Amino acid sequence: MDIITTALGNVLGEAITIIFGIIFTGISTYGAFYIKKLTDNAKKKTLVDEVNRYTQWALQAKSFKLMSIDEKKQTVFEKAQQFAMENGISISMEELSLMVERSIQSIEQLEDAGLKLMKIKREMAKLNGKGEG
Repeated sequence: MDIITTALGNVLGEAITIIFGIIFTGISTYGAFYIKKLTDNAKKKTLVDEVNRYTQWALQAKSFKLMSIDEKKQTVFEKAQQFAMENGISISMEELSLMVERSIQSIEQLEDAGLKLMKIKREMAKLNGKGEG
C-alpha cells in the first residue's frame, strides 16, 4: 500500500508540474502577444501624431504655399513613410495614404468651419450695426 501511495504521489506531482508548465507557457504567450499589440498601437499613435504635425507644417509653411494639395499630400506621405521606416513601424502604403488623407481633410474641414463661422459673425455684426442706426 505504501508503494502505491508513493507512486500515486509521484504521478500527481509530475502531472501538476506539467499542468503548471502548460498554464505558465500559455500565460507567457498571451502576455507577449498582448504587449506586442500594445507596442504596435503606441507606435501607430505616434505615427498619426507625426502625420498630423507634418500636415500642419505642409499647410502653413510659406515654402508650401505654391504647391497643389496633391503635392502637399505626397510630401506628407513621404515624410510619414520615412518616419515609419526609421522607427520600425509596420504599416501598409494604403493605410498610410488614408492616414494622410484623413489628416489633411480634417484640417481643411476645420478651416472651412472657421471661415463659415467668421462669415456668420460678420453678418451678425452687420445686422446688429444696422438695427442700432
